[in-house]
Amino acid sequence: MSRPLTMLARLPTHLEATRPGKLLGEVTAALARDLDVLAAQLAGVRRAHRLGEADEFADLHALAALHGIRQGELAMLALRFDRVAAAFASLQAETDRAAALAAAEDMLSLWGLDVPAPVLAAFAMGPAPDLAGAAGADALARLGAAITASLRHAERIGAARARVIRICRRHAEGNGTVSALMDGAAIALDLDLGPVEHSADRFLHAAFARDRLRLTPPPLPAPTPDARPIILPPLPPAAEVLGLVENPLRRTGTDPAERHSGELFDLLRRGFERSLLQLRVTGAGETAPRTLGPMLVNRDEGHGIGFAGEVPPGATLVFDEEGRVTLDGADVTSFAFAFRGAVFAEAGQESPHDFRFDDEATRFAEATPAGALDREFSFPHAGEAITVPGVAVGVTRFAFFVRDAHFAAGDPAGEVLEATPHPFQGVFDESAFTAGAGETPPVAALVALSWMEHEAYKLRLVIPARFRGFVDDPEGTEVRRRVAQAVDRFRPAGVALEVAFIDERWVLGEGTLGTAETSAVAALAGGMALWPAPPDSGG
Repeated sequence: MSRPLTMLARLPTHLEATRPGKLLGEVTAALARDLDVLAAQLAGVRRAHRLGEADEFADLHALAALHGIRQGELAMLALRFDRVAAAFASLQAETDRAAALAAAEDMLSLWGLDVPAPVLAAFAMGPAPDLAGAAGADALARLGAAITASLRHAERIGAARARVIRICRRHAEGNGTVSALMDGAAIALDLDLGPVEHSADRFLHAAFARDRLRLTPPPLPAPTPDARPIILPPLPPAAEVLGLVENPLRRTGTDPAERHSGELFDLLRRGFERSLLQLRVTGAGETAPRTLGPMLVNRDEGHGIGFAGEVPPGATLVFDEEGRVTLDGADVTSFAFAFRGAVFAEAGQESPHDFRFDDEATRFAEATPAGALDREFSFPHAGEAITVPGVAVGVTRFAFFVRDAHFAAGDPAGEVLEATPHPFQGVFDESAFTAGAGETPPVAALVALSWMEHEAYKLRLVIPARFRGFVDDPEGTEVRRRVAQAVDRFRPAGVALEVAFIDERWVLGEGTLGTAETSAVAALAGGMALWPAPPDSGG
């Protein structure tokens, strides 16, 4: 019943107020028109004060501000819609069919879709369409209808409303935790977050997430005149990995320092735990090479590594954490060796970490490969990786050597004493003379030590690489800035947050992105992967 009739029905029946043509009815209808306008306006005001019903962004931003949510925290959503709108405009302006098909695939990559390529085929009228023909034109037209529907004001305001509601709900549950940060990142990126998994060392947290913003193909025509059009479901979202790295790894270490043979030195380090070393030895010498058979020993671990060869002046020998050895980029692991066992200090250099014969753990040095310290051993060997020493938290004692010649000598009884082990044999053209008594030892090499260190008070949020496509910057700087701004409210005080993209070559410390399907942590931490070789330049 209309408003005028409702008003007239309240009058006594004998007045016949509702009878058509009566002047009373016309006057009441004129008054009701203003009431209809006022009622609609009042309903709009009422909706504007309700988060779940606000129709305008101005009202939604005002409601969000009541919870301390700034407009900039919703900017990532605006960036996404603007990017889709720009890509759609470029697609509509494209006249070449092949270019239009490629542009459509690029635009569809902005969604995380679990649809096999070409994704445009999901908008075709039938299975296995020939996109180069008429079916491609139909698919592009249906894609345009789907994009137009996804860009409507109702879709934009609904997505923003859902984000504000999720932020408020997260605040009610608490901030400053791993769960809060992961939820905050999912909110900022409009993702639905799955269960959060944790690595064994609790430094890595990851979860599978799926896009909340769905893309729905238009209905298919009815198969018969009497049937209804076929309503299609939204395209399924793909499972993407979202990760959080606590105290991310970074390489740190010492600057190259001049070392002479037999030099003992200490390294003071702060950190979380023992780390494996990377050793860089730069060759010394002007008129003649001085870096012959370099060897580094961790005196506290009784663990040493060495190279049975020459490091030319200016060349760099690298022992990496995986036990591989390179000389100016060429693999020379077959000339490297390692040993573990008792290492004893000189007089006056005693330490609680020294090895003692009354200690059950003390043993004489055992080499890798076996026998590499013996004078009869012949290099190169099979090239197996060696084990490298580590560096502890606190003070670690080291010693550095090159092959100073030690020659055979005779005792009074006439017996010949042969120099051993192998690293200190006096071999012609493969050894250096040591300094005499009272002489300043010459520089044997430039030695630098480095290791992977966990950064204190630092978090790294790693997000799917497709979000880089929301801007034209290959580094995705604006995306990373906006995501960091949106997640900042969930960050614990005093902890810095950085945002990075997950790529196929994304490196987490010492691993690469994997392809595990059942574990988000395994997919993020991954393992070793082969990268494609660079294209041949023809040189």
